[in-house]
Parts: sequence; C-alpha cells; structure tokens
Amino acid sequence: MKTMVLSQYNTPLEIHDREIPRVDSGEVLLKVKACGICQTDLKIIRGVIPPPIVTLPHVLGHEVVGEVVAVGDLVSEVQPGEVGVVYSYVTCHDCNLCLAGRENLCIHLERIGFEREGGFTEYLKIPAYNFCAFSKDLAVEKMAILADAIGTPYRAITGLAKVRPGQNVLIVGAGGLGIHAVQIAKLCGANVTVVDLDPNARDLAKIYGADETLDP
Repeated sequence: MKTMVLSQYNTPLEIHDREIPRVDSGEVLLKVKACGICQTDLKIIRGVIPPPIVTLPHVLGHEVVGEVVAVGDLVSEVQPGEVGVVYSYVTCHDCNLCLAGRENLCIHLERIGFEREGGFTEYLKIPAYNFCAFSKDLAVEKMAILADAIGTPYRAITGLAKVRPGQNVLIVGAGGLGIHAVQIAKLCGANVTVVDLDPNARDLAKIYGADETLDP
C-alpha cells in the first residue's frame, strides 16, 4: 500500500510502499476513503508538535473516513463493507477519567495521527471502538471532519454549555471550529454573535447563520 510519511520536519511528505497491516482480535482494517488536512497537521510538519506526542518518521491524518475491509475475531459490532468516520482518541476505558466519561483526558491516551500513525495511507487499522458507521449516501469528503472540526464545538455547545433556545452565544473566531460552532449553536436555537478581526470570516459567519458579527 502507499503511505505518506513525514521523515523530517519542514520537508515534503514522502510516499512509501508498505505492507497492508493485519488486524488483531479487537481491531478493524479500513480502506481509507478520505482524510482531512487539519491546521494541526501543518503544525506537525513544521515541528511545532514535538516528541513525545509525535515522533518521526510519522504518518499524519486524524480526520479519517474509511470502508471496513476486515475485522478481528472478537469484533461483532462492525461489519465489512460499512463506511464510517474514525474517532481519533484511543483510550483505555478503565482509568478513573475514562470511567467518569472524560475519555479525552485518559491517562493512557493515544490519538490517531499523533501518538499513533494516521490516515495519510491507503489502509489503516484501528480499534473497533473507534469506528463510527454512517450512511453510504453521505459524502465521505464532508464526513471526514465530523469527529474533529464538528465534534469539538458540538461537545462544547451541547454537552458543556448546554445551549438552549433563546440564549445568547458569543463565538470568538470564525475559523474552522468557529464556523461549525455557529451552525451548531443556531441549531440549538441560540442568538449567535461572532467576533473576528477578518472581514471575510465575519461575512462567512453571516452566511452560516450568525445573527450579528463584530470587529473587535
């Protein structure tokens, strides 16, 4: 299989030939259909995110969509042929933080595309738990950001802030996360104000539903 590898910081990714990985009992093998390029990936290439989080050589990519082509012996909840998005946080499910519902703070946390190799490859094996199936009618290119650029503001707005209809929400910055935060807050029925220095970002926020935009 073809895999894009970062061998040195601030250099182009290299295409390497590798063997297709074999799955362990609790894993699934994906044929990668799409993988987003996040701002964080660019930081990794520039060496801004050093060891022990990322070590070279490294395979980037944490916004992954793939089709299941093989499953481990103990996997029953995922079937070959399913298409889905990858939840990038690989956790132990056993530490106090995991048991408290704070898997993002797992003391044994490894993330696909960071501590683990990511989706800039033709085939990727992941724990079955990290695969989230969706309808094949959905565009894989759009769904790739579901677990990151959408999942992050979704949890903040619906889980932590618990935004309700009629509430006022201020979003500072209309970048990749902020634009999705605007849409999620509007779906919750909030009145949304966006603050951004960039007039183009403010215009985009209006297009995606912001009630008011401000130049700080």
